[in-house]
Amino acid sequence: MGNFFSVVIFIAVSVLILIIYYTLKNLYFRYNERLIKSKIQKKRYWDEKKYIHNYIKSLLQDLESGQLNWIIISSRLNPEAKLELIYNSVKKCIQIQHRIKKVDKDELGVLKNLGLQTYDIKNDLFCLNVSLNSKIVTDIVYFILENNSEQKIALNIKIVRSGG
Repeated sequence: MGNFFSVVIFIAVSVLILIIYYTLKNLYFRYNERLIKSKIQKKRYWDEKKYIHNYIKSLLQDLESGQLNWIIISSRLNPEAKLELIYNSVKKCIQIQHRIKKVDKDELGVLKNLGLQTYDIKNDLFCLNVSLNSKIVTDIVYFILENNSEQKIALNIKIVRSGG
């Protein structure tokens, strides 16, 4: 009878060890999978941001030369949040206009650190004037799309230009 109970306890402990082993293995693989997905998402985000930066760089040259009148940038995930880029020939700068959300003082401080020169508020239209630098324009566009339209990350950026 003593051997019977020792065999039952041995089998129960073995089953418990197997359950713990496979549970921990499953948790480890899920964590590893989440880590890989996170790295892929970060790489995709930075690749798209670099591509958008280069594309905006070429469009800003066309905008300055007068071949384009305006550029509209939006995210396909949130299509109602749109930014319009216009070249202001009087101030020799790019004007970013949006009606997404009111910009508060903290966000204005961050925008000034990103390269904002001046801003105008006309009713619900916010006009941000920035220099003709594609890096500054790209950073401000991503900041506005991510923070003001309350997206965590801005992906699937759509750019429409006046030339077609």
